[in-house]
Amino acid sequence: MLQTFRDDGWNELIVDISKFFEKFEIDVPDMDAISMPRGRSREFDQIRLLSLEDHLSSYIVDMRSNVDFQNLKGIHDLAQKMLQKHKDIGFPWVYMLIKLSLILPVATATVERGFSSIKLVKTTLRNRMGDSWLNDCLITYIERDIFQTIENEEIMKRFQSMKDRPMIL
Repeated sequence: MLQTFRDDGWNELIVDISKFFEKFEIDVPDMDAISMPRGRSREFDQIRLLSLEDHLSSYIVDMRSNVDFQNLKGIHDLAQKMLQKHKDIGFPWVYMLIKLSLILPVATATVERGFSSIKLVKTTLRNRMGDSWLNDCLITYIERDIFQTIENEEIMKRFQSMKDRPMIL
């Protein structure tokens, strides 16, 4: 179904979206133009990047003169101490960098695990697997620790109690 939409319904969707944009006076993005993303997805624009250097200089001086920040064991402790001492308000761009540095490894690892799981689940033998079926398989693979705690008998009883589903060929 998704492939059919890609092949046949895409142009209609673009026309409908363009009409919607025009009706509500929303700028229609030029997909061929080279541009940088706008909005929340871009954390630091040009103005903030210029002011970040000043923020960092002031931040370093402040931290070196503050006894509360001298015996921290890592970036996590630094983030917590900044919140406790309300330094996140005084140095918002520095605090944003610290938050990003704490979040990035987790976000990257989660995405990497997801792609690794897709490679294991969707093999060449299962290449025609639909999105819904792939999603179901990935959930059971990624959350296998939870699924291993469920007895096979419980799973079989659950499937036996379900209504019959039509065969899809």
